[in-house]
Amino acid sequence: VQQPIRIVALAASLANAKDVGEWIGASSGLFNFSPNVRTVPLELVIQGFDIHHRSTRLLAMSRPVYQSIKQFSPEKPVIVFVPDRKQARMTAIDLLLHAASDDKPKRFLHVSDEAMRPHLQAAREKSLKQTLEYGFSATERAVIERLFEAGAIQVLVATEQLGWGMTMLAHLVILMDTKKFDGRENRYVDYPIHDVLQMMGRASRPGIDQSGMVVLLTQNSKKEYYKKFIYEPLPVESHLDQRMADHMNAEIVMKTIENKQDAVDWLTWTFYYRRLSQNPNYYGLQGVTHQHLSDHLSEVVENTVEGLERFGCCSIEDDVELAPANLGLIAAYYYIRHTTIETFSRCVNEQTKRKGT
Repeated sequence: VQQPIRIVALAASLANAKDVGEWIGASSGLFNFSPNVRTVPLELVIQGFDIHHRSTRLLAMSRPVYQSIKQFSPEKPVIVFVPDRKQARMTAIDLLLHAASDDKPKRFLHVSDEAMRPHLQAAREKSLKQTLEYGFSATERAVIERLFEAGAIQVLVATEQLGWGMTMLAHLVILMDTKKFDGRENRYVDYPIHDVLQMMGRASRPGIDQSGMVVLLTQNSKKEYYKKFIYEPLPVESHLDQRMADHMNAEIVMKTIENKQDAVDWLTWTFYYRRLSQNPNYYGLQGVTHQHLSDHLSEVVENTVEGLERFGCCSIEDDVELAPANLGLIAAYYYIRHTTIETFSRCVNEQTKRKGT
């Protein structure tokens, strides 16, 4: 077309694709595909477990994982996603024991013992050697990737975090539970839906399979939740309000925002502003009239700049004009959250006082 083109691709079918397209100025070139439109059609089985205790639930899932492999992909490659490294090792050993109980201990090994011997000698971990010998593995990524892509081993057990980093594909993907431990919150949390979709996407081998297969093992209470979000389009909402102070601080430092009215005007260009009237309940609005929106934006600006001033990131002059302060300059330059830089400053001040006394 002899014109610069920008392509923005979001890896999910959007319920509000038009909003996103109009916001970035691409409403005339907008394409939105339903979750069922895939290069390789995907079949999904969701199995629920009525067990609240996590360790017990994972133990109960061990046999269904093995049975799913036998039923849906007895010969083709399989990826099993588990919550953490410890569970990866335990699952690999459980699969070994289940195969041995069927009198087929090496059913997942597709090469001779002689061909595997050099790789076994190179493996550092004892548990890896034990599982590689029987055709599946859970550790030492580089070795595993080569063997899995070559078809030497059939089953790969990986942590859910690798769903984004790996390039390997399989005929069958099994998600063994949908909860992981969040160190920041110090509790078990559900997988984000986009992580679930990413892991499911590994069950796609274009040009090889006519269809892919996913088995999702989760708690009974979560079955309908995942059905809804896997089969229906997802709305995209703004999370700008969760990091408003950091973004506004950067704009104040760049002098894009020099007063409170500039801050309000800046907000009207954001996707956050566009979604306020479309989904007011999500953002805590009581109405969508012009007055409601105006009052909400004014309140957001007031609270944000007052917080920035309190943390030493900006100064407010004549109750209107905004100017960057030293801590704000440092936070913007080094991409540090304003709360973090304030904590550093407080610690330095306390250390200085102690030395002074």
